[in-house]
Amino acid sequence: MKVAVTSSGDNLDAQMDPRFGRCAYFVIVDTDSMDFEVVENPGPQMGSGAGTAASQIVGDSGAEAVVSGNYGPNAAMALGAGGIRTFQGSGMTVREAAEAAASGQLPEVGGATTAAHTGTMGQGGRGAAPGMPQGGGMGGGMGGGRGMGGGGGMGQGGGMGGGQGMGQGRGMGGGQGMGQGMGQPQQGYGQFGPQAGPMDPMMGGMGMPGPWGPQMPGPWGPQMGPDPEQVRQYHLSMLQAQAEMLAQQLDFIQSQIEYLESLGE
Repeated sequence: MKVAVTSSGDNLDAQMDPRFGRCAYFVIVDTDSMDFEVVENPGPQMGSGAGTAASQIVGDSGAEAVVSGNYGPNAAMALGAGGIRTFQGSGMTVREAAEAAASGQLPEVGGATTAAHTGTMGQGGRGAAPGMPQGGGMGGGMGGGRGMGGGGGMGQGGGMGGGQGMGQGRGMGGGQGMGQGMGQPQQGYGQFGPQAGPMDPMMGGMGMPGPWGPQMPGPWGPQMGPDPEQVRQYHLSMLQAQAEMLAQQLDFIQSQIEYLESLGE
């Protein structure tokens, strides 16, 4: 009897691979002489149709029967159409599986043993996509004269964690003398001496400096905010980075969907 066994290795003492369509090798064993040949299976690299392709390999080998852990609907139908008997087994070496099939010690199945697009020993997928740290926000403000600056800064930082979440923080702060924005509490200066301002408008989100550096306080009056072109370029670069990360996440999610759909074929 000529039996094809799904295997993780290329010899009779290798352990069985319970996946039919995505096993590493098919070891074709002549149970009368225990001679064998090895056929490498391209299924692990295939996006879909692995079960049908594996059935073709078994049929071309001249095997009368096959031993594996599970058979998907497409594989079971193709094997049945080719008149190839299907036995179910696991936890054995190739030699043990072939001998057990020939001696009638394994259950013979007449159809699929698993639903479509499912698998028993699926290869591990990639870990969580890298997340973007909370980025620098942007703020600009001008402190009014006469000791009471109506300065206002607005910081905005976007972050992505675990490859999926997005965070956005906003805040506005007005300092006295010198306008203060997001960041650690600072002191402003005005006509009436140092005043407590909540946060520095030139600091980015989470208190990180923007690309133009912190605004320097002084007692001589209002300070100018960042150059509008710098603000525009910084916002643009942040959005472009987030768009690129989202595109990478979509590609990864699509590849995982295709991989999971192909399991069990």
